[in-house]
Amino acid sequence: MSDNRMQKTHDFDYLNEWAFLSDDQLESVCSGETMAILTRVVKLLGDDKERSCDIKQENFTDTVRSMRLRYEQGSKGLGEAIIRAGDYLDKGMTHDAEKVYSNFLAICPSLFYRDIAVGELDKIKNAR
Repeated sequence: MSDNRMQKTHDFDYLNEWAFLSDDQLESVCSGETMAILTRVVKLLGDDKERSCDIKQENFTDTVRSMRLRYEQGSKGLGEAIIRAGDYLDKGMTHDAEKVYSNFLAICPSLFYRDIAVGELDKIKNAR
């Protein structure tokens, strides 16, 4: 973890870096520190079941892979929801914009992305 090529400001920076490592390389970076980082990532991105699991050396690599996929899916899904809702808001279609976020919340298991979507939904409701 002493590689200083890039200043890491968020645990997702580590997740994104780890995504480029082979399974063998991931196993070699597994430590108490990296398992603690991954635990924090899982708390943000994981579903209820994943958030209740302990990160261990045995599941470190698979968890990195699944959380990286969840990170990509959540970013893409939330980005699309923000764009669609914004288009509806530009047309004065508030109810449809709210529905976009409600639909996203219905399928998104990640607290991180859910919190952002709820914030956007609250902005719409408070702007009335």
